[in-house]
Amino acid sequence: MTGKAINEQGATARRAMSRRDMLKLSGGTLAGAYVLGLTGCGGSGSSGSKSLTVGNIGWDENVAVSNLTKILLEDDLGYGSVNLKLLDVGLLFDGVARGDLDAFQDVWLPKTHASYWKKYKDQVVDLGPWYKGAANLGLGVPDYVEAQSIGDLNKYRNEFGGEIIGIEPGSGIMKITQNDVIPGYNLDYTLSASSTPAMLAEVKRAINDKKPIVFTAWKPHWMFTAYPIRYLEDPKGRWAA
Repeated sequence: MTGKAINEQGATARRAMSRRDMLKLSGGTLAGAYVLGLTGCGGSGSSGSKSLTVGNIGWDENVAVSNLTKILLEDDLGYGSVNLKLLDVGLLFDGVARGDLDAFQDVWLPKTHASYWKKYKDQVVDLGPWYKGAANLGLGVPDYVEAQSIGDLNKYRNEFGGEIIGIEPGSGIMKITQNDVIPGYNLDYTLSASSTPAMLAEVKRAINDKKPIVFTAWKPHWMFTAYPIRYLEDPKGRWAA
């Protein structure tokens, strides 16, 4: 599920300070999992003289939690400045591992970001979850379509135009859709990459016009309260966040 990762390089004193401060956040006001970058989270001198850089993938939940983290670190923990840097997920993991970033707070484990975790797990630390609800992934559809299961998609291929609308190509949900879900159900569908805002715009447009659409979806996300949508059932268990 969502998490935070921390870089393991740097002096012991730096690691202790950074880990303590971030754990204050995860155990208190925040609630989900991060990878923290402990190289820069340290720094010398008092907290007020420290500058941190926190990675942000641009997903809505990450925008919210990273901005909240910025406020808490600056106002409550006395850091001089916390800068938020927008990057793709691969660059975020790499930046934390190299020490260019101090933290990334939207890590989805054990499956969604599994390939990144396997590559960087010896260079970062998972500090545990900040989100305590049930996070999950799936293929979303409007409530009014007839398909109930992912296995139904080939039956209704003409309705959906043989296309699954996706988000950024490097994201974990896209890899799982392409590598696990489509072959697992023998779907005769093309996965179309775009961006999260572009996908959500297509969902909104399709629902306004009462047209069928199938798209990558995940919880927590406001799309499930803003639109009459649901997950397609996954009887083969190809999804797991």
